[in-house]
Amino acid sequence: MTALDYATHPNFNPTPEVTQRYNATIRRIGEAFRKDGGDKAPLLAAAYADMQEFTPRRCRELFALGSKYSLAKEFFYETIAANAAVITRLLEQQGQVEQAKAFMIDLYRTAFDEGFTRGREFLVNRLDSRTFMPLRKHIDAEYLAAIGYTRPDNILLCVGDCQTVIHAEKVRDALPLRGIDIASYQHELGSLLDSPLEHLLHPVGYLYSTKLAADYALLGKSFDAREKFLQIARDIVAFLHRKGTRRSVFVTHVFFGVDNAVKHVGTPRDVCMDAVTRFSDDVAAILATAPGARLIHFQEICPFTPGTEAFRDDPDSAFMLHFRFDIMDAVHARIAEALDGLDDA
Repeated sequence: MTALDYATHPNFNPTPEVTQRYNATIRRIGEAFRKDGGDKAPLLAAAYADMQEFTPRRCRELFALGSKYSLAKEFFYETIAANAAVITRLLEQQGQVEQAKAFMIDLYRTAFDEGFTRGREFLVNRLDSRTFMPLRKHIDAEYLAAIGYTRPDNILLCVGDCQTVIHAEKVRDALPLRGIDIASYQHELGSLLDSPLEHLLHPVGYLYSTKLAADYALLGKSFDAREKFLQIARDIVAFLHRKGTRRSVFVTHVFFGVDNAVKHVGTPRDVCMDAVTRFSDDVAAILATAPGARLIHFQEICPFTPGTEAFRDDPDSAFMLHFRFDIMDAVHARIAEALDGLDDA
């Protein structure tokens, strides 16, 4: 089978128009989640306007059911999901929780009517990943049932940044996972644990493309932050033991653009190098104690480089985090192998 040429394939990459609208949406969600007291009404109006154009029906017409992962489809999905997150965030802040939940239930039902069911497509998981966080204090079992969860007691829980979410989407494409619902959460595990979701979702499996090295170097920026991010790994392991999770899959030793972090973020190079070497070793040792741990060593698949050649980000980006899709495919093959048979027990 010939590998897909991601650089030139006409159906893989988003059009400039969709890219522009996606970028505007991501900026909008950042503004909506800021804690300042500015006027957020224009954000709400813009999100509602985008939702009239970016719809599950149009997504089906453009990509078709069963078309599997593409960056173009991700951008379209995320434009829907992130605008929905803007709406739910701002309605929740205004005290209109029931209106926010009703808006989302209607959106999920629209997606289901277009064929985007949980058992075969990933659109509704993208909605979860963006909107669970602003609604997390108000989600109950009735809400989960209304948005299509049939086995909240039997979840593959995928928590992390967009790298984890992409891998979760490819797992949905690759494995049947009979009797297992996928829950995708594009935020930190801590915010999920500080909500009813901790008690509603019971992960039989857990997937995490471990971004702690990047967080330590790009957000912590000093050796003083090292212990804080190691503790996050310990907290994940403790949660998984508490939940009785059967299989825990971690992609470890994930690096970032060290040269750009030094140049644009100002993180000392020795902190960056600790993050991608000794710190990553320490994180992996902690995660190896999780129940049913399966560790995938990223740097064995993609050898470390401090430059930009492994990434698909703008070469001048301060936060160099998104790996080329040929590298992602190789990692995903290992993830699919690690999760295969999860539904047999």
